Amino acid sequence: MLSLVRWWAVAVGLAAGMLAVAIANLVVGLILAASDVADPTMAALPLSLLIGFAAGGGVASRFAPVAGRFHGAIASLGMAGIVIIVAGRAGSPLPIVRVLLLLFLALVIGGLAGWMVDRRH
Repeated sequence: MLSLVRWWAVAVGLAAGMLAVAIANLVVGLILAASDVADPTMAALPLSLLIGFAAGGGVASRFAPVAGRFHGAIASLGMAGIVIIVAGRAGSPLPIVRVLLLLFLALVIGGLAGWMVDRRH
């Protein structure tokens, strides 16, 4: 199955997903800042990650010639891997349950977004 992976499609999906995370974090953070939340950017990060997983999976699926759901899941797993590496380098304790939950959410959301986009084109 890995021979069918178009890595450029995964890379484009990963880049689009990270851009979606940044934009969603900015918009949701501004909304939360207007609501007087103590740390709006950190409060917006979980929702921004979920939006980014969906965007990255959808874009990767759109550019993939076959197996859109698989390409979407791989792009989202790549995003989750980057988040885990950055959090580990920043000194986060990274409990295994949360890491597994993040990987599971990336797999499911990226796969579902890829399946929905693949179904439409």
